Amino acid sequence: MISWDTQLEDKFRAECDNTDDDALKQTALCGRGLTLRGRATYELTRRALDNHELLTDALAAIDRDHVAEGFPPLGWVAAARILGSDDREAVSALLSAISAWDLNDRRAFFEFCLPRGQRGRMLHDLATAHNWSPGIELAS
Repeated sequence: MISWDTQLEDKFRAECDNTDDDALKQTALCGRGLTLRGRATYELTRRALDNHELLTDALAAIDRDHVAEGFPPLGWVAAARILGSDDREAVSALLSAISAWDLNDRRAFFEFCLPRGQRGRMLHDLATAHNWSPGIELAS
C-alpha cells in the first residue's frame, strides 16, 4: 500500500538497536525532545509488528503525537508504517485508535499517507476490509 524509505528505517533501527523494549516504551511515551520521541515511537511500532505485546504501547505513543501543527507529526510516520504492513490485527487496532482523533486530524493523516489519485479508493478499501467507518471522505 505504502512505500517506505528503507534508509530512514535502517537509521532509526540502528539508533535504537541496543535499546530494550521497556526503555523504548518509556522514551516513546514520556520522552522529551520531539525527534527522539518520534524515532522511539517509530522503532516501537516496527517492533510491535513483530511482537503484538508491544502494540498497545505503540498505539499510545502514536496517539500522543498525532495532532498536526503546521507539519506532519512523527506519530503519523509510525502510524503509516502500520498501514503499510500486512498485519491485519495491527491495522485494525490502528484504525480503531484513529477513530478517536478529531476529524481534521484524521483527514490530514490519510492525505499524508495515502497516495494522491488513490486516496478515496484506498480509504474505502481500508474501511471495507476492516469493517471500519472512517467518518470522513477523501477525494482521489
